[in-house]
Amino acid sequence: MNTYKEIKEILKEINTKQLNTFQTYQAFEKSFNLKTKQRGLYWIWTNLTDEELSKAEWKTDSKHVNISDLVNKRKGLTHVCQLQHQGYRIIYNGIGGYTTKTKNSSGLRERLLQEFNTTSTGTGTLSIVSTSLKREHFAISFFNFDDEINIEAFDFLKEGNAYLKYASELEKLWRLEFGQPILCRM
Repeated sequence: MNTYKEIKEILKEINTKQLNTFQTYQAFEKSFNLKTKQRGLYWIWTNLTDEELSKAEWKTDSKHVNISDLVNKRKGLTHVCQLQHQGYRIIYNGIGGYTTKTKNSSGLRERLLQEFNTTSTGTGTLSIVSTSLKREHFAISFFNFDDEINIEAFDFLKEGNAYLKYASELEKLWRLEFGQPILCRM
């Protein structure tokens, strides 16, 4: 993963693969098509407008993402991600996974659920449950570093500790290529 051309191709293929995992949040929550203890990248989508997102209530005593503040400051900016799929658009992306397979470690599935369901005020998630927004307006997608199909398709995933080596960098590179999701902090 050294040259500009290689990176562009990898990002394009990752984006295609994440679109293949697209599903509403409600469908994701009920299914287990993403096992626990997996690692990778994830995207959160909504069918809400900027106007609707800008009215989201937020608890000021938390580290959660202040949805209305970010939308009001960023709407209309040139490099905000504009990718759409099945009537939804990307508003957030991140990485999720464990660094070691210990008893208390979590993974990609757990991180996605946390973005919607955590009430802990000490973490920087979207915490949809702590806002006035309804979960039925959201969808998710992901790219699983531990999926055998992806490991076969990408040589860099065959390396030891690929998640630790590449996840954060790929998250940033994806944003440079496709735009900054409106709710991602810098």
